Amino acid sequence: MVIENKFSTNNLLKASSPYLQQHAHNPVQWYEWGTEALEKARAENKPLLISIGYSACHWCHVMAHEVFENEESAAIMNAHFINIKIDREERPDIDQIYMDAIQMLTGRGGWPLNIFTLPDGRPFHGGTYFPKKDWDIILNQLADLWQNKPETVYDYAKQLADGIKSTNNQSFKKTDWLENDFHYAINQLKTTWDMQWGGFNRAPKFPLPVVYKFALHYFHLHHDPQVLEWLMLSLKRMSLGGLYDTVGGGYSRYSVDIKWHAPHFEKMLYDNGQLLSLLAETYMVTNDAFLATKIEETHQFMLDEWQSADGGLYSALDADSEGEEGKYYCYTWDDLVKIGLSDENLINYFNLTPQGNWEHGKNILFATQTPKDFAIAQKLEADKFEKDLKMFLNALKNERTNQIKPGLDDKILTSWNALAATGLLKCYQATGDKSYLETAEKVLNFIENNLWIHGQLYRNYKNGTATIPAFLEDYVLLAEALTLGYQLTFKANYLVKAKEIIAHVLQNFGQTGNPFYVFNPDPYGELFVKKTDLGDDVIPSANSVLCELLLKHCFYFEKHEWREIALNMLQNIRNQVLQGPAWYSNWLSAAMLVDSGINQLTVVGSSEHIFKGNYLPNTILASPSSYIPLSAEKLEAKAGFYICRDFECFAPETDYGKAIDRLY
Repeated sequence: MVIENKFSTNNLLKASSPYLQQHAHNPVQWYEWGTEALEKARAENKPLLISIGYSACHWCHVMAHEVFENEESAAIMNAHFINIKIDREERPDIDQIYMDAIQMLTGRGGWPLNIFTLPDGRPFHGGTYFPKKDWDIILNQLADLWQNKPETVYDYAKQLADGIKSTNNQSFKKTDWLENDFHYAINQLKTTWDMQWGGFNRAPKFPLPVVYKFALHYFHLHHDPQVLEWLMLSLKRMSLGGLYDTVGGGYSRYSVDIKWHAPHFEKMLYDNGQLLSLLAETYMVTNDAFLATKIEETHQFMLDEWQSADGGLYSALDADSEGEEGKYYCYTWDDLVKIGLSDENLINYFNLTPQGNWEHGKNILFATQTPKDFAIAQKLEADKFEKDLKMFLNALKNERTNQIKPGLDDKILTSWNALAATGLLKCYQATGDKSYLETAEKVLNFIENNLWIHGQLYRNYKNGTATIPAFLEDYVLLAEALTLGYQLTFKANYLVKAKEIIAHVLQNFGQTGNPFYVFNPDPYGELFVKKTDLGDDVIPSANSVLCELLLKHCFYFEKHEWREIALNMLQNIRNQVLQGPAWYSNWLSAAMLVDSGINQLTVVGSSEHIFKGNYLPNTILASPSSYIPLSAEKLEAKAGFYICRDFECFAPETDYGKAIDRLY
């Protein structure tokens, strides 16, 4: 956490972002992105220095301490640049643009992201983390270049901006999908799988839930046992290793090694929300009790650490506490002895050593087997071992109450809350436990009450204020959560609201001559390029989520033109998907909806939760409602299950088991 200098303030003092507020007492005269800073740069003919990071970013804090809190560096920055601080989580649209620039300039990317641009925002130089000595040299060199050779700067900025625009405005070639495409994609993915430790055969290791979502969908349709083996191996390894906080619950952002041993200790809502979805869906397929336990613990972690009084969920927990990365989560041998570690079985289970199993003599709780499997392998009484384990973890949790917690990023983001709501709804679908539904509906109600303002959806909320209009990601992920919420509650207002969101997106985010939709329409013209979000990364691409929604809602609301839009998107993206399946895996899931067909099930006369425990990715569910064309004609129908597949309907079914069999 950045230490405040109480003797100086800048324009970030009233910022909504906790990350920006961390820099409010820097001697640097920071501005938020917006009209004031951009007009000042033009008026004074100064380049912009744009620094992008986020609250849980360790190296962002390091550079803040070394550079932005330093009076000497700040003086150079203030004299020659208009300095803008951006929270990448609030403004992913800007972050995407300048991340492209950094990758073109340096061949790599990351945060902190520091970019130098013309007053109109076109970049000409940048990088990630800079030590103070290097930073001051670069500042002076660029200031001199701007003063004495501005034409050189403008020429380079034009070339770089043109390169960014060209990568964003790709030409697309429509091709038809084949059933073999999905087999090809899964076989390409298999070449990258780590069948010993799970995940992908590289380090660092990110969870990337969207890839596992496609793999599970593929298994559901094609029953490849190796796919399910890899999925279960990955989920168990990441849930037993250091990536998962065995004491307090919740998953860290990534592991620095291939064994999921040492994480980068920051915890993000978007990861945990999506991992809840993955755990729930896999549990529906396997009925593995270990997954149910991780669902319960992760939900409790969210309630303990992230739920606001009004039901929204906060964004992140920092990697650092007391200026040290991972301090809150790691233990020296003396720490463990003091807490009461004496059981050799627990020492062996977590691979603890007097010298530490990580750096600086620290131990990370790192297991490689579930408690049950470990007890069997060691010929221990399973119930006693699990009881001892629980007592030990409770002791560690109690000890944490005496420690300073990592910093909390308490802004509330629409898209991340929507991902969490979807995950919680799937947990309810998987287990029938209404506590998950209750938390999910609190999240959806929070968004409805606080982030819809005069018909406009906003992205961010803090201290009673929403300031940034929503992006494509916010709209479509919210519509996805509302659509699932309808199917699990039959509250028609959820589905109608999702439909309204889709219609709004189609009207306001489209672009002429391009089958895909812009991330930010940028109505005020602040950005020199409008990004189109296509690749699935730690969060699925907004366009791929929109495509899935169109394929489902076209049946709910008899919108054949929506299906044509989705099919056009899929045909135009196919070649890119097959060139890199891991980075377009949600597109693969969308394409499989078309390839295998979508079941439309209307349930009449039964409140039974037909989805409960059933993983049915190719099925949409409805109940009779005058608001929903798919089911409106069933208002007077006899009790039963009415099933259609794409544009063909079958005879009504009264037997629950037979109806489920037909859906599978």
